[in-house]
Amino acid sequence: MASRKQYAKWCLQLIEGEDYMRLLASFERLLPLQKSSNLISEKLSSEIFDMSEGTIGEITNVLTLASIEAIKTGAEKIDLKILKNIPYVRPSERRRLTDKLF
Repeated sequence: MASRKQYAKWCLQLIEGEDYMRLLASFERLLPLQKSSNLISEKLSSEIFDMSEGTIGEITNVLTLASIEAIKTGAEKIDLKILKNIPYVRPSERRRLTDKLF
């Protein structure tokens, strides 16, 4: 079993290029949605990367929230509209807000 430190390191690992597309394709196969989202399309993959800032843990968070939203709305797939409607704040924005507090 992985330690907390190993898990944190994995979550913060930056993923790009072909590895990123393979990761999205893997998620696509595992998501509990009735319709294909085509996560590897240029528009969706770029938006997911921008939102998550390319870290595996954040990609997971974005896709989890987007899947929930897609199911709740009946869309049953992730698209740009779904991504825009999820309650998600980019990591850099969370850091900026935290820095303001302290």
